[in-house]
Amino acid sequence: MNIYIYIVSIKETQDVMSIVGREIQLTKDYTTGNATFKQGSRGTVIEATSRKDGKLKVKLDNDNTKTFRLINECDLQLYEGVSFNSQSQTEEQSFEY
Repeated sequence: MNIYIYIVSIKETQDVMSIVGREIQLTKDYTTGNATFKQGSRGTVIEATSRKDGKLKVKLDNDNTKTFRLINECDLQLYEGVSFNSQSQTEEQSFEY
């Protein structure tokens, strides 16, 4: 008898949980409306829900206008220099017992 256990998107769930509250910086200039934030601007991820567009809610340190900005995950990196997308987030793992 074979029992298969599939763990789908466990990495994505762990990544989302570990990103919230972390200090980030922009990897390129970010322009929205009449505000421009330069590459290297720092902030904090305040929410990382699974949005279809892949954007995170980020509070930028030098933003006195908005409480948060929606920024693409690929335009951010952890301030320690570790990229969010080190591996595919759609990996499946299968174990056979």
